[in-house]
Amino acid sequence: MALVCAISGQPPEEPVFSPTGYIFEKRLIEKHLANSPTCPLTGEELTSEQLLPVRSSKNVKPRPMAANSIPGLLQLFQTEWDSTMIETFQLKTQLEQSRSQLSHTLYQHDAACRVIARVIRERDAARERVHMLERQLQEARVSGGGGQSVEPGITTDLVEEIKQLAVQLKPTRKGREHPNLKTPEQVSQIHEASSQPMHSSTTPGVTWVDLDKKVAPARKIVTGGMDGQVIVYDVQGAKTLQKLSGHGKRVTQCLFHPQYDAILSTSEDKSLRVWSMGGNGKYACNHVIRKHTAAVNGLAIHPIITHAGTASADASWAFVDLQVGQVVQSFVQGEVPLKSCSFHPDGLIMGTGDMNGNIHMWDLTGGGHRATLEGHTGPITSLSFSENGYFLASSSADGTVRVWDLRKTATLHNITIGDGSKAVNQIVFDYSGHYLTVAGSPNVHVFRLEGKAACPETAVFSGHNAAVSSVAVAQNMEWIVSAGMDRAVKVWEG
Repeated sequence: MALVCAISGQPPEEPVFSPTGYIFEKRLIEKHLANSPTCPLTGEELTSEQLLPVRSSKNVKPRPMAANSIPGLLQLFQTEWDSTMIETFQLKTQLEQSRSQLSHTLYQHDAACRVIARVIRERDAARERVHMLERQLQEARVSGGGGQSVEPGITTDLVEEIKQLAVQLKPTRKGREHPNLKTPEQVSQIHEASSQPMHSSTTPGVTWVDLDKKVAPARKIVTGGMDGQVIVYDVQGAKTLQKLSGHGKRVTQCLFHPQYDAILSTSEDKSLRVWSMGGNGKYACNHVIRKHTAAVNGLAIHPIITHAGTASADASWAFVDLQVGQVVQSFVQGEVPLKSCSFHPDGLIMGTGDMNGNIHMWDLTGGGHRATLEGHTGPITSLSFSENGYFLASSSADGTVRVWDLRKTATLHNITIGDGSKAVNQIVFDYSGHYLTVAGSPNVHVFRLEGKAACPETAVFSGHNAAVSSVAVAQNMEWIVSAGMDRAVKVWEG
């Protein structure tokens, strides 16, 4: 039985129950009681406080009387449909607004994350720069100014030591055999074994690579980069062992010391750094030599192993004592900047290459400048003496490499790499003196030196996507490592 208001006879929207036993519409009975405080049906006294609400679901409205006829039902359906459409429209509008707000919020969040990441990178770079400057300041204080110290000169004792070493080394080279040296056919079968991106991606480029011959058959290399870092890398374990930070600009060369656990590195920041391994198995900077007034482009370790040579864009080269971190003597070579340097295997001669394409020979025992080799038309990018002591190889930005007969100070072979339009960045004799490995653009080339007769190309290794900046060769040509401006360090073996 449906509830019906005793006054209107309609189903009440807000029904209340009176003590007299009747159901009323709340708004109607309250209007009545406002005029007369009695029950409209019984006449008994009645107040608003005596009315009790009848609880019902607010989601279901009372069925109106109009729903008792077909036209009323149609009208009811129309009303419900209109309400549903209005509600749906409102929901869609709210959904679009919510989506827009969510999208805006997500964009804001993404932008905030990017800004935070950039700020963190800038903060870390600033901290690293501060640490580097602190180290450089401390090192400068320790070294007492480095380049400002008085040069003791190449003493007679040092000259005698160099001469004695030359006398000892000369007989060992005669008749030296290399039974395990790879044949040209075996060299031609060498292929890419691994490739690893190294150094910063924001300042891309690996400028130099060297391998540690002391740890053979283990494979450890060191690389220098455009980012100013020196990285020690385990080839077999495929992992970085240590990153050496200190240089403020591009690293030009880095070399493993042939006997001690040490690394030498030069840079465009005008310095030579000596990194020695401590008891914790980590390299630390022992010496910073700042003799030159321009970029240090060339680096070579003297056969007596306690000294090294550097060549600079300030047109001078220096002979450095690695044990005390001091320049023994420097030599000015005119006004033409120097690009490279190398020591003769006897240790008596220092070779330097300049930006005009000339090679200069210097006598370390006191003879001064000995000779000039002319022929290249571009800067001399690298020099490499053969272990037999008779030949010198040079690479140049003119796109050629030359093999010189030191006995006649004349060109033995003149080889154009590729079409000759791109610079050759480095050339290296292997220990046997039979093979020349060349860092070209963008390939690695291997030539076999057959004395005066010929110097044919044995193999070409392709894989770099930019100029190959440096190469290093293991003994017996067992494996080769190359570094390029594409950040790739590749190992070749076969």
